[in-house]
Amino acid sequence: MAEKKIVLSEDKRLIATQEKNVKDEYRFSLFEFKGYKLAEIRVYTDSDTYQGPTRSGLTVRVDALDAFIANLEKLRAAAKEEGTEQSPLLQTNYKEELNHGKQRKIEYPHTDRL
Repeated sequence: MAEKKIVLSEDKRLIATQEKNVKDEYRFSLFEFKGYKLAEIRVYTDSDTYQGPTRSGLTVRVDALDAFIANLEKLRAAAKEEGTEQSPLLQTNYKEELNHGKQRKIEYPHTDRL
């Protein structure tokens, strides 16, 4: 078995974590880059071959964080209005996505939760 690669970042201040699934978690951090103060939500993984940050995540300048959070609140309100039942599209075993002007089918396993 290959040795696990561990990636650590000492310049980020970890604020909170939230479980995504069995192997992944969201990490909420603050850090500075090229003079900008940034807030980041990044997916970290703990797999058999790699432990550390993934490419999945987002970074927002701290000075834009209030507006960003206000838009997240709007997103949450809209999601609540739509209800908690699973979308009919997600009840099928595929989802069509637009990829550079071409549609492709992506297989998804059936799941009881989103």
